[in-house]
Amino acid sequence: MARRRHIRFPYLRIADDLREDITSGVYAPGKRLPSEDDLVEKYGVSRRTAARAFEVVEHEGLVVRGNKPGRFVRQATEPDVIDVRPGDRIGCRLPFQAELDDLDVDEITSLLVVTRRDGTVDRYPGDRYELLVKGDDPPADPPAA
Repeated sequence: MARRRHIRFPYLRIADDLREDITSGVYAPGKRLPSEDDLVEKYGVSRRTAARAFEVVEHEGLVVRGNKPGRFVRQATEPDVIDVRPGDRIGCRLPFQAELDDLDVDEITSLLVVTRRDGTVDRYPGDRYELLVKGDDPPADPPAA
């Protein structure tokens, strides 16, 4: 019986390379990334394939589009903390366009939805916050490598 070959789409291979370059520090936060045309030339793919690779890393929150032309490595920021109390419910989903506008978010990101015991609902961009359940000890700093 013939063994099945795993085929990886070219845009995913390019996204893997971009991700590796970003996480390894080849491209620092705030640094402009190669253009779609640069990726077309480097990988011998179509412009649409290059654009799809960027869509993957943008969706992952590694890359943003700024006011200047091009795509840039997202600046690392310390997340704000959301206090969650017993009885609060937490959900996560993609936001509606009106919620993106209300939260002043340019790119699509997950939305944390906290429904409080009293029924009030708070919404937060998922890439800017972390949850802290009251009564829990804060996590210890990871050991130095």
